[in-house]
Amino acid sequence: MLLVDDNAVVRRLLREQLHARGALSVVGEAGDAESAVKLAAELSPDLVVLDLSMPGSDGFTTIGEVRAAAPTAKVVVISGFAAHEVEERVLAAGAAAYVEKGLRTDFTQALLSVLPG
Repeated sequence: MLLVDDNAVVRRLLREQLHARGALSVVGEAGDAESAVKLAAELSPDLVVLDLSMPGSDGFTTIGEVRAAAPTAKVVVISGFAAHEVEERVLAAGAAAYVEKGLRTDFTQALLSVLPG
């Protein structure tokens, strides 16, 4: 999976949680939308975990750009916005799921739920 969040601490915590579970391997990390799109094209990950709010980017546009760069990847958006405020728009933009930061402590289960089989 490709992990995209402008906060390096959040990326580290997610990576450590995933590693501890042995569930998913992180093949790349990005701290901004431009790097995310570039890495998605280069790595063709199965899953992209994408923060909705990053400096200098519109997360909704980034969803589409990542999907175009890696058409087979599932995109899961994570953000601090309340689900009732943005989930519908996130899904309409092409994401497979929305996970609210801080509300769910088990991101691993949410991420695994969007992968086939």
